[in-house]
Amino acid sequence: MLGIWFDFALWRIASSAMTYQLPNLPNQADAIIVLGCGLGRDGKYGSCQLARTRAAVDLWKAGYAPYLIMTGGSTGRGIESHYLSEIAQQEGVPESAIVLEERSTSTVENLRYSQEILSERKWQSIILVSEPYHMYRARLQAADAGVTVAGWWPATQGVSWQQFTPRSLAMMRDSLALMSYESFGWLIYR
Repeated sequence: MLGIWFDFALWRIASSAMTYQLPNLPNQADAIIVLGCGLGRDGKYGSCQLARTRAAVDLWKAGYAPYLIMTGGSTGRGIESHYLSEIAQQEGVPESAIVLEERSTSTVENLRYSQEILSERKWQSIILVSEPYHMYRARLQAADAGVTVAGWWPATQGVSWQQFTPRSLAMMRDSLALMSYESFGWLIYR
């Protein structure tokens, strides 16, 4: 039964990932949420951090939203959102357009704490940025957190999406994360 459930989770992620490769954007949103991810093994910016941040910066530069919410707390090697902010600033985004969510340690928390920021600022709609394999679970968790996802933008330039083996491993890991969330994670929002 567990194998069938895993296969079903993997199928949902893989089939939806193809649709998430195509951007779905509103004309305007209040903010762009960049979901956090860790540093590379060498202690430098990870491929995931670069891909997600650069995809969000492209949207910001095109005028889809005036603010970037960088998510991610302490990983033992620094605070993820700070690294995302550094990348965005190197790409030309002023610090005044960046909001940091610095407490989260998971996608669920990225979205829960981002919802607090959205509520405080009275922002209603966001564009979500992550890799296509991560978007299915992230959108499900956003809905449970009360975050209105007006659109999404795929971060497809990182190794975890461009190369077959890392992409396959990431899809399997996200399938397990989806199974875990569907089993227990929803309790966080109840």
